[in-house]
Amino acid sequence: MSDILTLTETEARILDAMIVREEFDKKGNSEGVTSYRLSKNDNAIPIATWNDHYKKLEYNKMIMRRNVKQNKRKSKPYSVTPLGFFALLRYLKQEEIKQKVNLVHFSKFIPLISKNWEELEKIYSDKVLIEILKYSLTQIKLESQNIEEEEDEDIPLFDKHIFQTINFEFDEQKINISYWDKFGFYTDEEYEKLADTVHKNKESKDILLMTLSTPRLDLEHFNYFTDKITFLFYFNFVKYTYDKIFFSSICEIPESIENLTDCFKEIDIQFNKIKKTQKNLIKIIQETDLLKGLFSEEIQTIDTYFKKPKIILELNQKFKKE
Repeated sequence: MSDILTLTETEARILDAMIVREEFDKKGNSEGVTSYRLSKNDNAIPIATWNDHYKKLEYNKMIMRRNVKQNKRKSKPYSVTPLGFFALLRYLKQEEIKQKVNLVHFSKFIPLISKNWEELEKIYSDKVLIEILKYSLTQIKLESQNIEEEEDEDIPLFDKHIFQTINFEFDEQKINISYWDKFGFYTDEEYEKLADTVHKNKESKDILLMTLSTPRLDLEHFNYFTDKITFLFYFNFVKYTYDKIFFSSICEIPESIENLTDCFKEIDIQFNKIKKTQKNLIKIIQETDLLKGLFSEEIQTIDTYFKKPKIILELNQKFKKE
């Protein structure tokens, strides 16, 4: 199984073009984009290119079909999902990500990050924010698999599972948290296929109706994943103020410093300044109840592991639920 968040160049171009189109239409609250409209953009995606790639993007939940009627006929508009948006951010270079921060998609999909972005920029540079966001996205690996529950091939019952792995590193320790996450939704095409089977297989009607009770795909189904991204972003920010090794991988050293000894001294000077921002950063996290609760819950999940890095012990005390 490969990581579904890894995009090809063409897939990234399609998602980017869709986001640009959706942002233009009703400021990010459009009813989706059709292949025809994408082919008419400034950064046009030929219809043939769309036809070659959209099924894979839909299967991997990068895009979702919207059921709307346009011009008195049923069209096939699609919207970019949070998974698609995050996959694109992970693919893009830093300067390109910077252009996405002010988009409606950004505030809609990760509101708890968007809400504090300007305040964090006052303490840290936008380069640091983007570096930490991109790093957080690379920590998650998602692998998709269909698990068939019935041997009868005429009854297309299957659960959508996402195998999610989060890789943490602290004090040169590595912790991998891996588990199955049942997304529990079907695309419209799959839903219609199941509904058709209900009518053809009366004996299996009860089983199939249970399957059909699974909700259709909508943005709320991605909340679990966006919560993980939100937590990782803030956790890595706190780590940036605690962990000198991690800090040194992001900080900028003036080009005028060429001597290795002077370079280490510069890192020490910068890190000592950054450590003084810890209280402000923790305060920002604790000021929003939803963010504080999310952070507390995730920290306690990591704290269950036997080897507890110092940062986890300290943060667990700060965010311990009463």
